[in-house]
Amino acid sequence: MANFMSKLFNYEKEGPGVSKEKTDSAFVRFFKVYKDKFWKLMLISVIYTVCLLIVGAICLLPYNHFFANKNPFAKHLEDKNVNSSIVKLAERYVYYENFSDEQLNAAAVYVDSICNTLDSIDETIVTDGFDRLDIKSLTAEQLNALTEDFDGLFSSLNLRIVEQEGDGSVQYYNVIDKNDYVTLTYHFTENQIHLTESVPRLYDMNRLVKILICLIPLILLGPIHAGITRVTRDFVRGEPVFLMSDMWDAIKKNWWQSFVISIVQYVGAFLLSIGWFYYNNLAVNSIMSTIGVAAVLLAIIIFVSMQFYIMLMQVTLDLKLGKIFKNAALFSVISLFKNLMIIAIVALLLAATFMLYIFGLTWSIIIPFLVIAWVFVLFGFIFYLISAVSYPSIQQYVIDPYYNENQAETSSGIIAADVNSESESRLEGEKDDESKSEYVYHNGRMVHRSVFEKENLFNDDKS
Repeated sequence: MANFMSKLFNYEKEGPGVSKEKTDSAFVRFFKVYKDKFWKLMLISVIYTVCLLIVGAICLLPYNHFFANKNPFAKHLEDKNVNSSIVKLAERYVYYENFSDEQLNAAAVYVDSICNTLDSIDETIVTDGFDRLDIKSLTAEQLNALTEDFDGLFSSLNLRIVEQEGDGSVQYYNVIDKNDYVTLTYHFTENQIHLTESVPRLYDMNRLVKILICLIPLILLGPIHAGITRVTRDFVRGEPVFLMSDMWDAIKKNWWQSFVISIVQYVGAFLLSIGWFYYNNLAVNSIMSTIGVAAVLLAIIIFVSMQFYIMLMQVTLDLKLGKIFKNAALFSVISLFKNLMIIAIVALLLAATFMLYIFGLTWSIIIPFLVIAWVFVLFGFIFYLISAVSYPSIQQYVIDPYYNENQAETSSGIIAADVNSESESRLEGEKDDESKSEYVYHNGRMVHRSVFEKENLFNDDKS
């Protein structure tokens, strides 16, 4: 027992010491750093949310110009309390066709007549939709009035009715515009009329372009991305961070390049959005459509993956933008598994917040949790996740190989060269220059002065 107690409380015995190697796995280190930096990441999330709201408010200016003012025909239908799906179709179709005021006024007259006739049959038909119309309840006079008014409405809007082959008991009709697009399909059952809208695809393309134009102000977030990326990168590298000052320094030093990067990112997203819409809607049921969709999907994955590395390299390396984009494209392939993992995690997070919103429509108590998650957690976690997963690849494939080929620029090489220089100076009888400090304090680290006397690929001024 004495021997046991002696071993247990023998303070003179040498312990195992502290291992120089980091034994924690990358997974464990990720959450350790996240726990240690949680409050700073929360502040980052708040800062980014505020910036996003400001830019979003700017986006509303072109949005109001393009979409706020509805066309008069759709407004007329709303005033008549016409079913919302019919109003939506009319709004999209009228924008697509650009009808004259005379045509819209003529169409409005027929709409008024149709609504009056339907109200005389059942006041809920106009609001709830024509599928509530019981044909058997119509008098001959009402049926003739509806037929004439619908014919006049379609004619005033340059629409024509084409009868399709039915199965005997049901008769189908397509409403076709002057460009041979089917805008509406309806069929009669024994008792009711059923309508199915078919929106002009060129209108949707036009609307998509307008929405993308409204999002142009998002390029203003480029410098903010640079500042946040610099801070989260330093979290990953284990370096001391003075959040606001370090972020502001990175914004000032990288604002122009990050702004150009954000413009390129916007143009890429614009083109990929158009391509995705085109192959999904304008070339349906064809081999070219399938190939096009697959090609655009692959391009989207590569493009999104590149974004994980572009800003990290911008704030870390002294490279031209062309080289940064080239390296990012290579990293999108080299680190494909990591990239897909980031995409999947971010997609799950966004889907979770969306589900909270959906549930919040029913249970309002969920809304505060959604706001807290969005404002205080979401963006900080996403920025940290991207830096934590992507930076090791940059370290492995760019930084380490460079210093392996340039040993003189490593800390050990610099110190060795300095020692040799001082030894030679002493042998020659020269005095030391005491006016120069051997080390200087920079970004929370003691760095040898020679680092700042020589520019290289990994200039600390970029960080």
